[in-house]
Amino acid sequence: MELKAAFDHYTQEDVRKKTPLGVLFKLTEQDAVSCRQALRVIPGKRLVCTGTWGALPVIIKLYFDPQKARRHWQTSHAGARAFLEKNLPAPAILYAGKLPEARIYVLIFQFLSKAVRLDTAFQQAASPTEHRRLQKMLMACLARHHEQGLLQGDQHLGNFLLDNETLFSLDGDQVRSFSTPAPLKASFTNLAAFFAVFPPEQDADIPVLFEYYCAQRQLSPSNSTLRRVKRQTRRIRLRRLKQYLRKIYSSRDPFVAEKTPQRFCVYDQRVWRQEYAPFKDTPQSFFSEAEDNNRRPLEVLLHTAHGPVRLQKAQTGPGLFFFRKNPLARQWKQGHTDIRLGRPGPHPIMFLKIRTGCFCTCSFLLDAAT
Repeated sequence: MELKAAFDHYTQEDVRKKTPLGVLFKLTEQDAVSCRQALRVIPGKRLVCTGTWGALPVIIKLYFDPQKARRHWQTSHAGARAFLEKNLPAPAILYAGKLPEARIYVLIFQFLSKAVRLDTAFQQAASPTEHRRLQKMLMACLARHHEQGLLQGDQHLGNFLLDNETLFSLDGDQVRSFSTPAPLKASFTNLAAFFAVFPPEQDADIPVLFEYYCAQRQLSPSNSTLRRVKRQTRRIRLRRLKQYLRKIYSSRDPFVAEKTPQRFCVYDQRVWRQEYAPFKDTPQSFFSEAEDNNRRPLEVLLHTAHGPVRLQKAQTGPGLFFFRKNPLARQWKQGHTDIRLGRPGPHPIMFLKIRTGCFCTCSFLLDAAT
């Protein structure tokens, strides 16, 4: 239980802060595995980290859900094996089993020391030509997956590693496997889900990439299929956006919500700093008393150790019953919409609503000044 407790308390915020794990366990009397730095975590259920197995650098996946650990481990193991069995580039599985002293299931993978995540490679692309080259690499990789009868269910760029012009596939948790090439309808839906990862402004690239994908699979592209893929891309992107926006007023990673009868505050842990606490605790102190009766939105520019931030203030009266409709709440939502869609703009840091009377509120928005 001590080993499981060490993993249970670890959160995604610890991942962002790069809090060391410092956990050691043994597969046998001689084989010690050290968990060093977490890469991803679902609290109380599973964790992915870097570490060492003896002197060998490895990637470690641990499953410790009290009810479903074995099932999740079996699914992930089967998906990871499917890549290798179909001769698709993927990290080698070095170990798969259950820890003898705890109800924890383990997968240990080869560590690709020189590889970078594909989403990072896109961010670092120095030119449109480099960006297009990476897109075509992804299309070729997906075409090969589909031709070999595999569909990646968790469609995001972080599930690929780029190493010396080769894309390695990660995460077998949501892989569907067919004994024949994947059905075309399912293949094109899967393709649309990957197109939806990119910002809407890049949808103009879809026809060229769709044609390239079809060429890799020796298919004849049709206009009707292309139109369907475009529609699915927009629909999938909108569905993902709605799922994301459901989190922005709740305590769901990366957001933290604090609620009392008089106050409601939510902030984004990805950009929150301890020095911002006064903006949350005493926001009125940054505005003069003469401005208190002013119902026009006000703002002040403040300088912090992490750069300039902008604090805005707006008061609403009884006429606006739903606080999410006020101007600053709309800005909070629009800012996170832009982030999700890859659009430039100030990153919203905090939204705060204080009740000042019967159906009257004073709202504050803190964001990074541009």
